[in-house]
Amino acid sequence: APAVLPLLGELPSAIHALAHITGGGLADNLGRVLPAGLRAIVRLSSWEVPPLFRLIQRCGEVPERDPSGKGMYETFNMGIGLVLVVEAGRAEEIRRRLTAAGERAVPLGEVVARLPGDAAGWVTLTA
Repeated sequence: APAVLPLLGELPSAIHALAHITGGGLADNLGRVLPAGLRAIVRLSSWEVPPLFRLIQRCGEVPERDPSGKGMYETFNMGIGLVLVVEAGRAEEIRRRLTAAGERAVPLGEVVARLPGDAAGWVTLTA
C-alpha cells in the first residue's frame, strides 16, 4: 500500500485496475477486474517464481496449470501479490516509481480486446 497509494493519488487516470492475487490464483483474481470486452495476456516468463512454490508443486504433486482449476497458477499467486492494470504509455514510469519505493515490479503482459466468441477466457497464461 505505501508504494501504490501515492500513484493512485498522483496518476489516477493511468491506473485502470488493481487485482490482489489471493486464493483463486493469478488468472481468477486478475479476470475479476477486467471489464467486458477485454482480456489479459500474461507471460509466465515475466518473473521468476519463488522456490517455495516449486517445492509445493513437487511435494504436493500439483500440476503447473490445470483446466479443472487445481493447478499451481489457478491456486497460488506464484509470487505475484498485486497486479496493476495501467495505461500502456505510463507503464514504465509506474514500474520505475514502484521500484524506487522498494517494490519488485515487472511488466507481466498486456490487455487486449476480447473478440466475440473468444474461448480464451478473461486471462490467458502463456509461456
